[in-house]
Amino acid sequence: IQQRAAAPEAFEIPTPPKRNEKAANDWADAATAVDRQRDAQAERQQKGTPTLNRSTLEFIREGAPEGERNNRLFIAAANLAEFGCSPELAEELLMEAALDSGLPPSEARRTIQNGLNHEGGNV
Repeated sequence: IQQRAAAPEAFEIPTPPKRNEKAANDWADAATAVDRQRDAQAERQQKGTPTLNRSTLEFIREGAPEGERNNRLFIAAANLAEFGCSPELAEELLMEAALDSGLPPSEARRTIQNGLNHEGGNV
């Protein structure tokens, strides 16, 4: 590295890729979803009363596809933590959907525990 750095070579700066409209739209949609989640969380915190999120109910009923399993399980567990849910009850409510979604039992338990321990219990 030092030898190459001693005699740097000139190069042309590559042309940046063209804007990908689909990627830009997907990014904007994701940013909007995050803003909505943040606003809903702030509203729940202001009320001081926990609310069972629709996504928590959907996870319990339907599980989640690969690529979303851990995140959705974590969010559901954190939402249950807002109610002071015990680890035993959270596991009873979430484990079947987690396993049906394809998560191994140890990973599902760890994700539930991490969600319950999430600072403030809010996501």
